[in-house]
Amino acid sequence: MDAYMFLGGNTCKGFVSYYGELLRKSHRAVILKGGPGVGKSSLMHACASHLQQKGRQVSLYACSGDPDSLDALWDADSGFLMVDGTAPHVLDPLLPGAADGILNLGTCLNEKQLTMQRGEICRLNQQISGRYKQAYRCLAAAEQVLEDAFAVYADATDPNHLDALEKELAVQLCPVDEGGEENVFIQAITCKGLVQYPEYLRADQLICLDLPWGFESNLLLERLQKRALCNRWAHTVYRDPLCADRISHLRIGRSLITTAVTPEATRYEITLDKAALQNAHTRLSFDRAAHDLMLHQAYDALSEAKKLHDALERYYIDAMDYEKLEQVKTACLAAL
Repeated sequence: MDAYMFLGGNTCKGFVSYYGELLRKSHRAVILKGGPGVGKSSLMHACASHLQQKGRQVSLYACSGDPDSLDALWDADSGFLMVDGTAPHVLDPLLPGAADGILNLGTCLNEKQLTMQRGEICRLNQQISGRYKQAYRCLAAAEQVLEDAFAVYADATDPNHLDALEKELAVQLCPVDEGGEENVFIQAITCKGLVQYPEYLRADQLICLDLPWGFESNLLLERLQKRALCNRWAHTVYRDPLCADRISHLRIGRSLITTAVTPEATRYEITLDKAALQNAHTRLSFDRAAHDLMLHQAYDALSEAKKLHDALERYYIDAMDYEKLEQVKTACLAAL
């Protein structure tokens, strides 16, 4: 079974999702509906294990709200997708009945019981929403001070050096197939802090951009991404967990250009004006400290949201008809 990735992330601009891209690529999709705690993640784990036993290679996508839970599974060979289609990544079938369908686990809920608990459920939902809004404000603040550091490094960088480095990197790329662009996260800002899956940072040709904190990776990676788009090379963009407009890593064919320092990679450094950076030392130190502080405040807010979500789930768990849920699971596995 493949390692995990994320299709959505908590960013400086709120929740960013790439679930729709995978849905459009699928040949058959099952979109799961229902409230929290109804067993969507457990069903996906069961289906993933079932497909693996049949010899399929299954990609798993974790939830950035709770990285211990699944949000999607993908069987690339058959084009089968099972995905959580509830907020904040609401999905609906593109070809209802013909290719995509909805599996509503909410039919296993005792709605009469939940109706009597409506007030408490509403209160918890409002509190969860408040904690997420707090987290996104903190992430926006972290991004602002990071952008100030970007400005310092931009002034200390020779554009001619960037042009030369981009051309040097471009001739080393090993594209394989024509194709489009895939967007994912291998890092996410979560209730457990920054969760990452570095096992994806492997390739036949590994190129490392050894960038200091505060240097904007897009100055190089976005140029290479545009080159891949213009040449119609199949490529995967690993998005920055704080700001999805930025690229953290870029895979083109057998080549992976990464900002993660790894010993087996061919390393490239940026030539910088050291005097300009020394003059901005206090400014950069403040930016780094403020950035880290706001990130940790966001982690704390997401952790509080997770605790509240756990409390909300208990209402739904207590209202589930597990015998009926087991019947749904059996039928689902039989259809795979």
